[in-house]
Amino acid sequence: MNKNLILTRESAIILGAALVLGLSYNAFSPKPLPLVRTETTAVASDSLITALTRAVPSATPAAVLQERPQTQNAVADQQVQEKNTMSKQGTTKEPVKTTAPPAQATTSQNQQEVPPQEQAPKPATPAKALEIRFDQVEKLLANPEIMLIDARPAREFEAGRIGNAINIYTPEFEQNIGRIIGIPRDKPIIAYCGGGACELSHELADNLIKMGFTRVFVYVGGWNEWKQKKP
Repeated sequence: MNKNLILTRESAIILGAALVLGLSYNAFSPKPLPLVRTETTAVASDSLITALTRAVPSATPAAVLQERPQTQNAVADQQVQEKNTMSKQGTTKEPVKTTAPPAQATTSQNQQEVPPQEQAPKPATPAKALEIRFDQVEKLLANPEIMLIDARPAREFEAGRIGNAINIYTPEFEQNIGRIIGIPRDKPIIAYCGGGACELSHELADNLIKMGFTRVFVYVGGWNEWKQKKP
């Protein structure tokens, strides 16, 4: 028999056996892998990227505390001014004692009567990560709050990475939960892998969103595009 025909037949048998084993494992596995990746990403707008590059400082408690004494002393200052005015005019009339306006008590009662169901609902967690381009990644890296996660294997990560990225190989995500469990859920995170047909970054983004992270981006060009454009 022709050797090429024998080789072709044996290759077909091996491929068929591997396909059957793979489908069987996927059918009985508690965490089956999807045969076709569902669309879980959308494209990020330039306006959103621009907004994230601007770090907006939040109000500090000290600034709030500095405003409170001024408000509390306003009534006392007014009383002192009235007393000084009356002394200059030579009158002995006692200053009128001021009391806290009853409106405050009414407001406090109204706040207590508001049922919990009328409070503003919390914003829903987005169902999709956002894909970003090379130029958008460059803009985001101007913000020191941006976090980069390399989803490739450790040997590829050690050979080269983007910026100060950390390495979490997607198949080992559960073993690395302790490294990200304390990160604020609104922290902007960029996931990337090799780019092209690599799906590790999308899978990593899906896992982050399931944990409650709300600002997850996927750099679709990945490391291969980055090293070409940033030699």
